Amino acid sequence: MTDTRIALFFDGFDQGGIGRVNLTLASAMLREGLHVDLLVFHTDGPRCDEVPVGARIIDLAGKGGLSLIVALGRYIRATPSLQGMIVSNVLLAPHVGLAARLFRRPHLPILCVQHGDLRRYSVNSTGFGAAARRWLTVKAGFLLSVRLAAVSDGTRHSVAETLKISPMKVEVMGNPVVLATPGDSIPGGMLEWWKASGNISLLAVGRMTPMKGFESLIEAVDLLREQAEVRLVIVGSGPHQSVLERLVEGRGLSGYVRFAGYVPQPRKYYEEADVFILASKTEAFALSLVEAMSVGTQVVATDCDHGPCEILDGGRFGRLVPVGDPVALKDGVLATIEDPVDSKSLLLRASEYSTTKILERYLKQLRLDYLLQWEQR
Repeated sequence: MTDTRIALFFDGFDQGGIGRVNLTLASAMLREGLHVDLLVFHTDGPRCDEVPVGARIIDLAGKGGLSLIVALGRYIRATPSLQGMIVSNVLLAPHVGLAARLFRRPHLPILCVQHGDLRRYSVNSTGFGAAARRWLTVKAGFLLSVRLAAVSDGTRHSVAETLKISPMKVEVMGNPVVLATPGDSIPGGMLEWWKASGNISLLAVGRMTPMKGFESLIEAVDLLREQAEVRLVIVGSGPHQSVLERLVEGRGLSGYVRFAGYVPQPRKYYEEADVFILASKTEAFALSLVEAMSVGTQVVATDCDHGPCEILDGGRFGRLVPVGDPVALKDGVLATIEDPVDSKSLLLRASEYSTTKILERYLKQLRLDYLLQWEQR
């Protein structure tokens, strides 16, 4: 057991992918004998119960601006065993970098990772405030021992374009996927309905927002039922759920589509599905896509920015279809059933995003990868 402590700084414990990634990293670090602090703006949310035993929660209580710098600085000063920080937003680079410098830890390794398209944020707007924020973020990388990273190559280019820096100054990390977990059970009635003889069992997983493209997927199911027996389970919840439920009812699809709600560990759903479908309009990485591949399940995904094309290697490991095109989704499912990708190749591809490999990348960027070697000796 080492006395090294790592801080993970992110929004909180909602059901989104950023929270899941940070909790996965925390669990992996704890298994390696590291101490872990979770610095969050909000301590409530559906993933509260997933916080690994041994992780310490530091509540930043929604602080921003100068108050955030002070709170971070006090935490850094009060934690002499802290050897590195991972921050899930490159726009927080100035806050964390200044806090470390002002509170006498100027060489503390800090890695700021972008999980979404930076061009969608206000930092890319015009005006003195936006320009100043871009300048501070870039300077944090040059002057405050802060490194910048992104979860995919496409996201890296969004960071580089927005901050007007070379993409080579932004590392690509990927996201960790747990390759072995028991998963939550599927209710018996739903499983029997979903896996009835002759059905093509379809699955989608994600927070129910317009950006996830569930409308196109539901329309694709409407088209598919004319050619095959299909059943779709959607795992997740969110503000757009009532809209989707009305769409299902309005199209007469209540016998073809069911909503499973939020499932903390949906591995069993991935295992039972014939085809996993990602219909998103945009993705920074597409964690659920790798999770489906990690059990050998066939996948169809929209060719959206930024993750799916990278993960599927341009279509080598699953079919890519245009965004917002129900006909293409339908055809992609039928083609996948007719000519599936070898499951072993899906497993091998998913293993490239294992927690061990991704954790090693993170620790390497913090110049702490020797800790993994120390544990292995």
